[in-house]
Amino acid sequence: MEDTFSPRIAATLVHRTGEGTSAHEVADIVVALCQDTERALTPIIGPVGVGALYQHSLHLAKVAYPWIDIIPTRPATAADFSVFHTLLAQQTAETALAGGKEVLEAFFRLLVSLIGFSLSEQLLAAVWTDPAPDTSAQDVVP
Repeated sequence: MEDTFSPRIAATLVHRTGEGTSAHEVADIVVALCQDTERALTPIIGPVGVGALYQHSLHLAKVAYPWIDIIPTRPATAADFSVFHTLLAQQTAETALAGGKEVLEAFFRLLVSLIGFSLSEQLLAAVWTDPAPDTSAQDVVP
């Protein structure tokens, strides 16, 4: 079965970042995607399940990006993205983007291996939906 999450992750990250995006901004974007994923999955697999998948994803991504060295001090009770955000923000923007993409891809591969592709796709469809454009700054013509 084709991995359609990788292109979606890449497209979402490219769409949300732009020329001159700082590493801190990349960290904000990647963590926001993690939080969106957490909100979508917590009702289904619970906060402990999301936390466990997240911790394992960090462990898998560490192979390609050794700076993703987050050793949990206790078993997962919920996902905590604060240390990951800090690590991303300390990298170059390009490295942060690549590392964030690696963690997200690892997370989705794990999820698919547990609950299947179709259900994963259904549960996470909202994560990949672009928000509506902001029209508040546009002039309204009467």
